[in-house]
Amino acid sequence: MSCEAAPDDPDRLSYEINWSADFPALWEPHHLQRRGGRLTLEGRRFAQAGHCDGWIRVGGRELRVRGWTGTRDRCWGVRPVPGEEGGRLAEEHPTAGFHWIWCPVRFEDRFLMVIVQEDADGHRSLNDATLVRPGHRDRQLGWPQPEITYRSGTLPHARNERARGHPHPGTRPDPPR
Repeated sequence: MSCEAAPDDPDRLSYEINWSADFPALWEPHHLQRRGGRLTLEGRRFAQAGHCDGWIRVGGRELRVRGWTGTRDRCWGVRPVPGEEGGRLAEEHPTAGFHWIWCPVRFEDRFLMVIVQEDADGHRSLNDATLVRPGHRDRQLGWPQPEITYRSGTLPHARNERARGHPHPGTRPDPPR
């Protein structure tokens, strides 16, 4: 990826950054999401861990980019358009949000990808944990079991529960208001 400085940019921002993959790309599971009986999302995605090298120039200074690690993903498919749903569908099937965990974890010799999506009622529409190592077959690690505790008042529908639906040890209900 590159950018030459615009003639009218007083900071003269420019860069040349090259992405290199360190692990094979991982196809994430086919993602389907429904609202009532209607299909609202159908998508495909891949994720890949790698690193960047190059340079960034701004304000007469140059920053060398060497070995910056990161993850890239690409997705395509049909997605809901905010604001388009209304009428009877919205009345009969109100949305209460969802929980999304997209967690790429990179090590020197392997790449772990965990992805979970749960509807407000706890139904999982996406669920995967896969280990990727160069020269090896991808290894499925099973059903991810995230344990998340929210601070009181941070989310309108938050609950202190494990993803399995059991109370989280060491937590107690919020005091009555």
